[in-house]
Amino acid sequence: MKRITSALTVFALSLALSLPAHAASKTTQVYIDGSPIRFTAGAPFTQQGTTLVPFRTLFEKLGLKVDWDAKTQTVTGKKNGLVIRLTIGSNRATVNGVVKKLSISPVTVKGTTFIPLRFIGEASGADVEWDSDSNSIYIHTAASTALDEQQIRGVLNQSVEYFNNKDMAKVISLTSSDSPIKNGEESMRKQAETYPQISKIVDFKIINLDPKSGEAVVQTTEESTRTGGVYTPDTRINYVYTLVKEDGSWRIYDFNSQRVDYLLPADALTKSINVPTADETSFKQLIDTYFKNLNDKNLDGMLTALEPSLATDDFKDSINSYFKDNDFKISLPKVKTIYYTAEEAAVYVEENETYKVDNESYQQTYKEVYVMGKSKSGKWLITNTYGLAE
Repeated sequence: MKRITSALTVFALSLALSLPAHAASKTTQVYIDGSPIRFTAGAPFTQQGTTLVPFRTLFEKLGLKVDWDAKTQTVTGKKNGLVIRLTIGSNRATVNGVVKKLSISPVTVKGTTFIPLRFIGEASGADVEWDSDSNSIYIHTAASTALDEQQIRGVLNQSVEYFNNKDMAKVISLTSSDSPIKNGEESMRKQAETYPQISKIVDFKIINLDPKSGEAVVQTTEESTRTGGVYTPDTRINYVYTLVKEDGSWRIYDFNSQRVDYLLPADALTKSINVPTADETSFKQLIDTYFKNLNDKNLDGMLTALEPSLATDDFKDSINSYFKDNDFKISLPKVKTIYYTAEEAAVYVEENETYKVDNESYQQTYKEVYVMGKSKSGKWLITNTYGLAE
C-alpha cells in the first residue's frame, strides 16, 4: 500500500508540475470603473508578475474596436485616433506606430489570445491599480475620471452659490451623511449674515482622486467680494476640500482654508468717500496716537486707541516681545479713508518700517486696513486690522 501511495503522490506531483503556471493561481478579478468584468473565454492568470487576460473582452470594455489578423497573429485595437497592435509571441507592441517593449509576450491558451492587462489599460489612457489584499485589478478610465471631476466641480460651485444666497440648508444637502459640516450650519448662517459676500471659484485642482475608495481631495482658490454687513476687505482664499462618493454622487465631507489674502477693490484708493470733517480728524488722530506709541514702545498708550476686547493677554505679550527684540521706526506716507458709515469706518494705511539688524538698516513697506467703530460714548476706536496682500 505504501508503494501505491507513493506512486500516486509522485503522479500527482508530476501532473501539477506539468500544468501551466497560471492554472494553480488564484483567479484575479478585474474591475473597470467599479464594475466587474466577466471573461467568458478564459480566466485571467499571472505569469512572471504580469496579469494576462483575453484580449477581445478587455479591448471592448475599454471601447476599442477589435481586429484580428490570423495570418500575422496580430491583434489590433482602435478608438479615437488610438491604435494599439500586439503580436502573439512578440514582446514588442506599437502604440500609434511607436514601438513599446512588453514585460511579457501575448500568448494563446486553448484558442484564446491573452494579452498583458496593465500595458493595454495604460496605453488606452486609463489608470491601473493592483490590490494584493483582494487579488483584484482596478482600471479607471480617463472618461470616468473626467466625469468624476465634472461632478465634483459641479458640487463645489453649487455649494458656493448656495452660500452666496445664504441658503445653508441647501449647503448642508451637499454634504456626506457623516460630515462634520452638518454641526456648523448655524455658525455658517451667522457668518453669511454678518459678512455677506459674493464668492466664486477662480481656480480648481484635483489633488487626489481615488474612484475605488470613492474619495477625493480638491484645492480651490475662491475670491469673495463684500456686499454689506460688517466691513472686511475682499478676500482670496485657498481651500482644501475632502469629498466622498455616496450612492453614486459626490458629497463634501469637510473643508479648511490654507491661506487667506485680503484685497482692496481696484478703485478703493481713488474713489471719493464723503466723511464728515470731525470724523476724518478723529481717524487721523487715532492712527497717529496708535503709531506714535508704537514707535515709543508704549503699550499702554497703544491700548488707548484699541477697542478693549482687542487688548488680550496674547496681544500684549506679542507686542512686548516685539518691542524687546526689535529696533524700529515707522512712518506713514499714506493714510486714506476708504469706507465710512456713521458707526464704522475703514482706513488704508501704508507703513514704512526702518529697522536695524547688526547695525545695518533695512526698510520694509506694509499695507494695512484699520477698521474703526464708534463706542457707546461716541469715541472712535480701532476694532480690527487686516494686512493686505501684495
